Amino acid sequence: MTAEKARRGPDPVWRPDFNEIIRRMHKEEMRSWLQPKSGDLLRDVIYLQASISGEKNSKIRGIYARATIVMGVATIEAVTNDALATIYELLTDSIPSECAAEPPWCYFIGKSTRRILSLLRRGSFVKKRDYILRQIERNTGDVIEETLLKNMDQLRLFRNRIVHMSYQYQPGRYGPMLNSGQAAHVAALASDCAHDYLDFLSYEFSELKLPIRSIRPHWHFDDDLRSTPRSPSYGMAGLT
Repeated sequence: MTAEKARRGPDPVWRPDFNEIIRRMHKEEMRSWLQPKSGDLLRDVIYLQASISGEKNSKIRGIYARATIVMGVATIEAVTNDALATIYELLTDSIPSECAAEPPWCYFIGKSTRRILSLLRRGSFVKKRDYILRQIERNTGDVIEETLLKNMDQLRLFRNRIVHMSYQYQPGRYGPMLNSGQAAHVAALASDCAHDYLDFLSYEFSELKLPIRSIRPHWHFDDDLRSTPRSPSYGMAGLT
């Protein structure tokens, strides 16, 4: 150490100021939100569905309604995939020997990873959903409402009418496309179904001690959910 440095004393330790700390925290939070998470699609559904009632132009209302239906079904399908992937990740990760009899491992040890991988790669939505619901029922005894299952299946048909051309060139077989009023009705059901299905999976996987990481904690959506009234469950009668 030189005499000059000895007189100066040790170099001061650099510490970020308060604004720098806030900036870093904000940057980390933004990075987290930019990561793709299927559960975030629910926010899109909530926004689109809320936009329908405030729109006076029937054509624009139809656009919002159709978008809500498509995004609602996309939310349901995406989170189903993530729930299945969550189980697959658990089984393909190294299991501590002392934890094999503890949750969540004890619920899934012995399950075929080949079966799960096949479902992830080539399985239909219904097969994926049924596999997940069987695991939940087997381990918790809880069963999803039959009405919710039927509404989800109907919503997928309405989504297909909107996005698949095969429904366009066989109108006699599949029925007419939805007008704006019908689309708004189905959109409300799509929003409710997506919300209720995510709630069910989130709660049940938490009970299994295996949270689905792609579903954000509910408090992230509290403001959106409070500002968007839940629609009554009218069902699908008369729209098919």
